[in-house]
Amino acid sequence: MGETYHKRLIIYPVYDKIVSTEPFISLYDHFRRFLTLHDAYVVVGYSFRDQSINDAFKNALQDENKRMVIVNSNLDRIRNRLRDFPLKRIDTTKHHFGDVALFKELDKILRKQPIGIDKMQVP
Repeated sequence: MGETYHKRLIIYPVYDKIVSTEPFISLYDHFRRFLTLHDAYVVVGYSFRDQSINDAFKNALQDENKRMVIVNSNLDRIRNRLRDFPLKRIDTTKHHFGDVALFKELDKILRKQPIGIDKMQVP
């Protein structure tokens, strides 16, 4: 696989990451494998601007047993970036990360069938 990194790394947000270079290729490969192991993804603080990550999510969500919950207080900002996703498998919550009510709402959302972002009304 890729190189071994003995220190903690921060991957700074960069619009045009080259996924074929290290450490991105190893991280991306690990991420894609992780998506195959789980059926629910809770996405917090992601702007959906990274095409490689978006493609990985879209591919994973083709499986009708997979679902995503997006924690975002401003769905309007990201709605355009989600138009190619299988929207019926995505739910959202507008609670902020750190809000005590978030975990109750996530539990409620994950225990039910997804209603889908395409059926949600955004003010």
